[in-house]
Amino acid sequence: MINGNAVLSIWHDIEATGQTAYVEWHVLEHMPERASIPGFVRGRRGVALDPHQSPKYVTLYEASDVEVFRSDAYLERLDNPTAWTQKIQPSFQNFVRFANEIEVQRGFGDAAYVTTARIEIDASSTVRFDDVRRQLDEVLAAVEELPLVASVALARSRDDITDYVTNEAELRPVNPQLDGIRHVAVISVDTATAEAAGAVRQLITAADFGDARVGHCSTFVIDYVVDADQVDRAPFTGTALDRRGRV
Repeated sequence: MINGNAVLSIWHDIEATGQTAYVEWHVLEHMPERASIPGFVRGRRGVALDPHQSPKYVTLYEASDVEVFRSDAYLERLDNPTAWTQKIQPSFQNFVRFANEIEVQRGFGDAAYVTTARIEIDASSTVRFDDVRRQLDEVLAAVEELPLVASVALARSRDDITDYVTNEAELRPVNPQLDGIRHVAVISVDTATAEAAGAVRQLITAADFGDARVGHCSTFVIDYVVDADQVDRAPFTGTALDRRGRV
């Protein structure tokens, strides 16, 4: 379940030799840093249920409003990455990131298994979210009827919100998979079991989205969550370890 009216969705892999360093940085510095930005509500990270799947990771940053993802406070962080961030960013692979506005959310609670589906079109297409809204609503209604589905969310993708180049972005390798496509929507589904998540994936990947298509659909096991209320909102000056007075 999404806490807020918007979500910044991020999918990626990490080069094999950088896995441990990435997790340490993400837990001890990066997610708490992001959660400290005004307007951010919560961050959730998941690891792919299928160990052979790409992308391996998803991060969902939930916010009070989609404009938070181009606010001055957020852009200041993106243009001034920490030393630890500068060290980790080059290890990212197959990076996909864009903002979304929540259009529909139903259900209750957070479950361990989160299935995300990216709905996309060709970049040259004139199709918009509203053009495929009927198909999206029909799929969401069908997903809700599946066993052990805790919550569903449909979000309108806003590539324009995150269509900017920052100093942090320039540290990551370019993802050629993004050439020639544009995102229309994201479907997010929380389920209580892996089997239920499998049924969700099967339904979504077989669905007819009219002039749009499923670009990627996979399930992640949520392994780390940080709420904004848990993070000191004092200006971020270093790593999370620094802020706890441990170094």
